[in-house]
Amino acid sequence: MREHTLFLKVTSTPKVLSKVRNRIRKFAESLKMPPVQVDNVELAVDEAVSNVILHAYQQRTNGLIHVYAYRENKKLLVKIRDFGRGFNPKPVNVSTIRKVIKNYTRGGMGRYIMKMCMDSVTYISLPRQYNETVMTKKLVR
Repeated sequence: MREHTLFLKVTSTPKVLSKVRNRIRKFAESLKMPPVQVDNVELAVDEAVSNVILHAYQQRTNGLIHVYAYRENKKLLVKIRDFGRGFNPKPVNVSTIRKVIKNYTRGGMGRYIMKMCMDSVTYISLPRQYNETVMTKKLVR
């Protein structure tokens, strides 16, 4: 196992979000990340896990979510894996966000927030196996 790792196994209930936020925050702080980067990582992970609860498990409370974070070279990698309904994400850009704001649409900002907080965000969906959100953040001291 890697020297600096975090592994959480949680269920798809909103009440786990505070636990996930607290644990990812402490982990990012242990890597000596600047406070603003810690905040960004915490927010991105919270958004990703919230999306899993809302969309992959459609608010079912018995779904399994794995949160795995580790340092690799000069990056923090965070992987959020679920075993729920997969999705094929459409590109998120400023015009998409403008439509959400203009139409007062509830939701629709999470993936944009994740993209702004992290250096990269990718999705893997293997039907009938798992879905995974992979995010990276360069470690800058």
